[in-house]
Amino acid sequence: MRVALINAPWYTDEASMWGVRAGSRWPHFQQRPAAGQLPRYIPFPFFLASAAAVLEDAGHSILLCDGVAADLSLEDLIAKLVDFAPDLVFSELSTPSLTWDRTVCAALRKNFPEANLVAGGLLDHVLARTLLDDETIDFWLNGEYEYPLRELAVALPAGGDLTSIAGLMDRSGIDNSPALVSELDDLPAPLYNQLPMHNYSDPVCGLPTPGLQSWLSRGCPFSCSFCVWPQIVYRGHDYRTRSIDVALDEIEMLVQRYGFESFYFDDDTTNIGEARMLELAEKIKKRGLDRLPWGMMARADCMNRTMIDALADAGMYSIKYGVESIATKLIDACGKKTNLPKLIDAIEYSKQRGIKVHLTFTFGLPGETLETIRETTDFAIQIAPETAQFSLCTPFPGTRFFNECLEAGHLAHTDWAHFLGSGEAVVNTPELSTSQLEAGYREALERWSAFRDEQTKDRREKLLDSLRQRIEQGATWSFMGDRVFGAFLFEDNQQISSAYREKDGDIAVIVSAHDEEKIRRQVLAKQSQDVLRLFA
Repeated sequence: MRVALINAPWYTDEASMWGVRAGSRWPHFQQRPAAGQLPRYIPFPFFLASAAAVLEDAGHSILLCDGVAADLSLEDLIAKLVDFAPDLVFSELSTPSLTWDRTVCAALRKNFPEANLVAGGLLDHVLARTLLDDETIDFWLNGEYEYPLRELAVALPAGGDLTSIAGLMDRSGIDNSPALVSELDDLPAPLYNQLPMHNYSDPVCGLPTPGLQSWLSRGCPFSCSFCVWPQIVYRGHDYRTRSIDVALDEIEMLVQRYGFESFYFDDDTTNIGEARMLELAEKIKKRGLDRLPWGMMARADCMNRTMIDALADAGMYSIKYGVESIATKLIDACGKKTNLPKLIDAIEYSKQRGIKVHLTFTFGLPGETLETIRETTDFAIQIAPETAQFSLCTPFPGTRFFNECLEAGHLAHTDWAHFLGSGEAVVNTPELSTSQLEAGYREALERWSAFRDEQTKDRREKLLDSLRQRIEQGATWSFMGDRVFGAFLFEDNQQISSAYREKDGDIAVIVSAHDEEKIRRQVLAKQSQDVLRLFA
């Protein structure tokens, strides 16, 4: 069978806003940095690429096309599919992209009337059923669809029985429980060779690019009411792990094949279990992978200092911790139940050990007030992570948070195209209207931006002071990085200007909003210069 698996491009009319869907726990739009350039965050579509490998291993002809990462138009995507002539097209869909996804499915139906249209992804049971009932698609696969899609591809051309395929929904009434992959090591390696591997990017706190996204586990044992993948994809809290050796074998192979300069573990919660994290650190060092900077998605109150020491010693460069809120009543009410003293210690000790920390916060959890928003923003500024992300907590259908909002009458509307979590609130509560919540969110962004501006100003002054001291000792300097961002070095300072050399200065001064670590490593690999950095 000829099977196409697609992550369709998702964009606004002018294509200046680019959507991410497959591989993202938070489907949303991002502003392109410039025409023809992709945003810095492009997630790897693990389920889609693993399903493609499962199908190829079963002897099917495969086209795997990530239109988001490949920067395609819808017309480009259709042209690729026309050349391939699929018998079956599988698409990953999501709630915020659903209106656009319907447009894509209509184009698929028009151009491939004989093909079976199958979909899966981040839609709850009710929304998936509407796509079947109006014949937008022919089949929906709930859960982890790698093996069920293979079974469907075998059964359809043979006229076989579909009733036992896990996760399958169709118009005839089949409505099976979601599929889970229990033995993750049995999955073949994703079908990397059909994907634009250097376009995938999650450069946490400046992780050098191109960077590899990998994974060590699926599932999360915690019960956050808003969290999408455990409730919609996994439909439960089974935490399953890959062999660390299998994962590191894959990383070594991909680093060699594609020349990646960093790697990042994009699990739901990577750091479950001290023994496992110590094993990971030991094996990264043993294989020499600590020569590369790397990071992970983690839960801060699952960390301890022993784990942080081991991971830092194994070359960990950056880490994402989800804080969400610092208000105990909010994090208890949503089921996260964070141990705040442990969270604070993990963040502070990670920074002390030289690990760059990215924190995520969300506003709009049940019980949120303008005061709790300000308390959480105060915390973000006080603890001063390297980077931070603020969002509006958005209730996806299929989550406990959505059901609570629906039952309480708190949903402002159900126009899914606005369920993006970035600027527009979709929940009214007794404490805050949508406009008040949006105002609190904007205030938090403005306060964080002002803090970052002041922090950057202080760093510039420290860099200039260090450079002046070295020049007074007779050193010359050269610049590497972003000339616009580093313009302060060239402003009306005779002492500094006179010691500047276009190349081969005694000191390499590196200034870049995103790529200082990448440039530093390039300098150290090729030259014996001393290095000064803005974001040391």
